[in-house]
Amino acid sequence: MRSLGNGVHASPAANAGRSSIARSGQARIATASNLASPVLFGLYITYAFFFFMNVPARIPGLGVIRPTLLLAVVILGMLFAQGLLFEKKDLSGISRRLNQLLIYMVLTLPFVRWPGSVVVQNLPTFVKAVLFFFLTVKIVDTLPRLRVFLLVFVGCQVLRTYEPLMLHLTTGYWGSEAFMGAGDFLNRLSGAPKDVVNPNGLSYVIITALAFMHYLMTDTGKRWHTLLYVLLAPGMIYALLLTGSRSGAVGFVVLAGIIFFKSNKKAILVVIGVVGLVSAVAVMTPDQRDRYLSIIDSDTKNARTAGTRSSGFIKDIEVGMHRPIFGHGVGTSNEANYNYKGRRYKSHVMYTEVFVELGIIGVVFFLRVLWAIIQQGRRVKRLIAEKRDLLYAKDPEAHSLLTRLGDALEAWIGMALVFSLAQYGLSEYNWYLVAGLAVVLYNSVTKLVRDTDVEAALPARP
Repeated sequence: MRSLGNGVHASPAANAGRSSIARSGQARIATASNLASPVLFGLYITYAFFFFMNVPARIPGLGVIRPTLLLAVVILGMLFAQGLLFEKKDLSGISRRLNQLLIYMVLTLPFVRWPGSVVVQNLPTFVKAVLFFFLTVKIVDTLPRLRVFLLVFVGCQVLRTYEPLMLHLTTGYWGSEAFMGAGDFLNRLSGAPKDVVNPNGLSYVIITALAFMHYLMTDTGKRWHTLLYVLLAPGMIYALLLTGSRSGAVGFVVLAGIIFFKSNKKAILVVIGVVGLVSAVAVMTPDQRDRYLSIIDSDTKNARTAGTRSSGFIKDIEVGMHRPIFGHGVGTSNEANYNYKGRRYKSHVMYTEVFVELGIIGVVFFLRVLWAIIQQGRRVKRLIAEKRDLLYAKDPEAHSLLTRLGDALEAWIGMALVFSLAQYGLSEYNWYLVAGLAVVLYNSVTKLVRDTDVEAALPARP
């Protein structure tokens, strides 16, 4: 019999009970009774890989059959067949608020400006993005699956960064350019030819990857994880510089600030930051330095275009006021801008994009979703802090993974809230995937805590 302290010993039966609970806590993080099948998880990983790497565009003829959308239909069908489609797996409240937003969008579809454009052109893109929330919650239901999914997600973002960077270094590829005034243009690195992101989008990909890499690849107890991060990060930051994305630079500074204030190794980070800043200035061309200086200095060549975000914000409000209650329809901000302002472009501020497309009521519903994500992140951190010793004693690996994932999500959310002031996002996957991961994190921590409390309450018999 094992001693529990104070001269009390656990009986073999009690130990067996504890071992059984520990095994279930290590494997299962969903609160529902059923786990998704391995085939279903494999299909979801394939869906994510196809989506992030834009596989249909890389294989001639594959795009004709819409494989990503087809995979989504198959996955939903299997979820229904396994009885998981309507099974509640979210205890956090995020699903409830997101469902309210979706119901609002459906009910108000007849009242938006261009319902036909929503259904015919924009709905598939939005559905594929939102599916990341529901599929993550319902399928990523064990800790091993969570590790695999994070590996695929972060790995794809790293590949999307290094592909255009290597093309740039080997062939001189840029992919885009920006007008600086006086007939001058600045070359900017965008996603690879088969990717779908412009320079600002690529900068978002890079910062997202760095946020997760910093926390998921350091302090893991495995030195090669940290070494790989140290080897990959400089190239990604260099690629970020080549994008010429001022919003990306601001997002990176915000992320670096969050990492700095959360770290207990501030002196080392200051040294790394100074060396990195000096190196970045050294490798940038004069035009690149001018572009980044235009963020804070109006006496630069690029200052003429630096104010387009603020003027775009005002224009979005003006466009949105043509349909202020229910909006113009999801995905129609470019159509609205063309009709009212004479230029076809997506709103470049996520919050005004939601106003243009869903109206002021839709803004309220969407902000409620964002607030729910932030709230759950805080609750998880409090729960981990309160039960830190018990959770670590029960399952050190699970405690480490969940703690680091919580830090990564917190850092990403802080960065994204600022970045969204210069980037559209209603029909992008980012917030929905992070919301799904927040639910998985909340469920897993809650499950581990409950199992720990049950184990502690088991009767000890001499």
